[in-house]
Amino acid sequence: MRSILLYSCLFLGAITSFGQKKVKYKDLIILLNAKQYDQAEPFLKRYIKDNDDNPNAYLFMGIIFQEKAATEDVLKQTEMVIQHSDSAIINYDIAYKTIDEREVRKNDEYYQAYNRRDMRTGEFGVTLSDVKLDIEKKIKTLKDRKENVKNLKQYYASIEILYNKSIQQFQEMKGKLTENRFYLLSDSKTIDRLKNFALLCDSVTTAFDNYKSTSKLVGKTGYNHTLTFIPIKSFAKDGGTSTDFNKDDLKLWDFKGWTNNALEILDKDIEPMRAELITTDVLLNKLGEKIKKDSVSVLNRLDDAVSKILIARLKKFDDDPLPVAVFNIKISELTYGSLLIKNKPLKDTIDVNLKMTLAKAELKAINSLDSLTKKFSQRDLENDLLSYPDFVQAGYGKIEVISSLVNSLKEYASHEIEKKDKELITRANALNWAIVGTDSIPLSTKATIGKNPYKMLITKQDLYTAGLKYGADSLATGYFYTITPSRIPDISTTFNVDKANFKKISLPVLKALSIDDGKSQIYFVLIYSEEKVKEKHPISIAKIYRSDGLAWSVNYMVDGMPAELTFAQDTGDLSVKLTNTSGEIKIMAIDKNGKMLK
Repeated sequence: MRSILLYSCLFLGAITSFGQKKVKYKDLIILLNAKQYDQAEPFLKRYIKDNDDNPNAYLFMGIIFQEKAATEDVLKQTEMVIQHSDSAIINYDIAYKTIDEREVRKNDEYYQAYNRRDMRTGEFGVTLSDVKLDIEKKIKTLKDRKENVKNLKQYYASIEILYNKSIQQFQEMKGKLTENRFYLLSDSKTIDRLKNFALLCDSVTTAFDNYKSTSKLVGKTGYNHTLTFIPIKSFAKDGGTSTDFNKDDLKLWDFKGWTNNALEILDKDIEPMRAELITTDVLLNKLGEKIKKDSVSVLNRLDDAVSKILIARLKKFDDDPLPVAVFNIKISELTYGSLLIKNKPLKDTIDVNLKMTLAKAELKAINSLDSLTKKFSQRDLENDLLSYPDFVQAGYGKIEVISSLVNSLKEYASHEIEKKDKELITRANALNWAIVGTDSIPLSTKATIGKNPYKMLITKQDLYTAGLKYGADSLATGYFYTITPSRIPDISTTFNVDKANFKKISLPVLKALSIDDGKSQIYFVLIYSEEKVKEKHPISIAKIYRSDGLAWSVNYMVDGMPAELTFAQDTGDLSVKLTNTSGEIKIMAIDKNGKMLK
């Protein structure tokens, strides 16, 4: 080896020193056999230019070009690989056609690479068949490799082209939409587009598979490419950037995974949901027809009319969906209509509290309808139509039909609210009065104001009321009436009071206390004046039985202002707690017959 290197140096020195000195092949062959191709190539080219009849020179020229093609980057220097492969094939082909038996025998030292032992004779030698067979294999290998390198480059380039096309199509599909909006606006064209997009995604992996299989045919390429798919987690942010195709690890967005998921959502969520929305709308319309035709309440069917699961699923894609707004309006209308039908038999009741309750419920329902229709008028219906074309088309034909329907209901609600407000005023007013014959007994301080002879002093809500009735002479008579749902008392009692001290002029300082036995069987009413008369406070006390009416009434002048009543169930005695200006407390006791106890 050292001798070869030494000779190479001497040969190169000699060639260089003599400039254009003719190259001798017997000198050049030493470099070629030593595989010093880089050093030998320029001289070999000069030799062939001057000597085009040496087959061995063409053979080695083919070997040099084949070596170059084998060491060049198949992806970055593809054209050079092909060019050098073609050059090698041309030189091999010349060598193959010009090498004969005479050439091999005459220059066997040029073909030492083919020196083999003859299995018949046992002697070493070079045969023409061995040389030509090797050249044939080399040419075939080069042709096969050249085609494989072409395909390899094509497949790898197509990976990048197809992947970047996938990025572009993904961006075009989503546009400026959110992911939920994308699903809402989807239609049959969207599904077709997604399926075609899936095929494009498949073509990327197919191109990569072809690249990898072709890479094995090429042999050592200097590359070990792998695919890593990155999930698309953010519809808005992900899927817009390419990858570095110079790296072995190709990180690609998982468009196929997203597409499969999108198709599944459309198939299992969006499409069934659209069908269910239409079915729900039809059901609500049928309930409305039932109210109109059969005059029956459908309140018991409203909870199940609109699936809560359906609404929850829909709101995953839209915070304020058009169908839900329409459903809520229809449910509100059905609720109000059902209440009117359900409450109609109760309108003749004498129970004023019930009438008030019914009126409030009806007003609440119609206010809900009014609120929903007003809110609906602020919607962007053009946008709604884009999101729910199937819903609009199936139930209404045009979005304008929905708008007209809601406007009609808004006017209806406004008219009904006006009616219900007036009714509620009437019902509220009825609650403030008890009716005794042709007289109206006030049950609130507001009702006391005016020319009504009855002046309420105390009322226990929905139990009883007591006060003073003044005649034309401004003299008072005490009264006690129970409060019933009909506002017609089932206990009506009048009793004598201290007429001299309870005149109408003194009304501002007249007050009352009351107590019952807790069983609504025995009642006590105490009326007193906050002003003293001869240093004492006048009081009038009445005892009333549910069964027998007035038991007794008594008048007293007491040392203190009444502050509290206490009834003893076991003895029937009534205790009156009195307080004076100095803060002293006295207890005045009255037995069951109205006599003061000492």
